[in-house]
Amino acid sequence: GSGADTCVLQGNGTSSVVFASGITQSTALYGFTIAGGAGFVAPWSENRIMGGGIFADQSVLTIGNNRISGNRAQFGGGIALMNSHFHITNNNIVSNSADSGSATASNMGGGIYLYDSKGKIDQNTISNNLASSGALNPTLVVSGGQMAPGGGICMVFSKNVGDVNVSGNLINSNTATGAQHYGGGIYCYQSSNTLTNSISITDNTLSGNQGLDGGG
Repeated sequence: GSGADTCVLQGNGTSSVVFASGITQSTALYGFTIAGGAGFVAPWSENRIMGGGIFADQSVLTIGNNRISGNRAQFGGGIALMNSHFHITNNNIVSNSADSGSATASNMGGGIYLYDSKGKIDQNTISNNLASSGALNPTLVVSGGQMAPGGGICMVFSKNVGDVNVSGNLINSNTATGAQHYGGGIYCYQSSNTLTNSISITDNTLSGNQGLDGGG
C-alpha cells in the first residue's frame, strides 16, 4: 500500500478484511489501514469466527507497516493465522477484540491469534486489544468452555511446527476478561508436554495488561 494514512481497507462488518489460503509463495501485506472486519467462519474449525482484520491458513505471509484496528472475531480480532509461516513486523495492532457476542463461547487473541504457526512478531505496537468471554457458567467451565486467553497475543500448538520469536514489541493495555481469562498481554499453550516448539519472548515492553492469571 501507499501508506496506512492514505490507503484504507475498510471491512463491511460481515467478514475478514483480508483473506489468504494456500499461498505458499512468500506474500507481503504492507502499508494499509485494516479496519471494520468481523472474521471468517472456518468450517474446518467448528465454524469458529476467525481473523477479523486478517485471516490466513496454510500461507507464507509478511504483514508489515499496517494499522490494524477496530476489528472483531471469535479467534484473532486483529489477525488469525493457522498452519502458516509468518513475519508480523512494525504494525500498530490496536483496539481489536476477540468477542463473538455469545455468553457461552470461548474467544482467544484480541490482537493476534496463532494456531500451529511459526515465525516472528517484532517491532509492533500491540495495544488496547481485548479477549472476552461471558459471565461465569460453571458447567461450561468444567467442559473447557468460556476461555478468553491472550488479550494481546494468543499462541496455540497442537503439534510440532517450529519456533516463534516475539521481540522488540510494545505490548500494553491489553485485557483478557470473563470466566476464564489468562494472559492479558501474551498467552501460550501447547497441547502436550512432548511438543518441542520453541517460543522466545525477549526485549519486549509489557505494561498495563490485565488478566486473571498473568497480566503480562
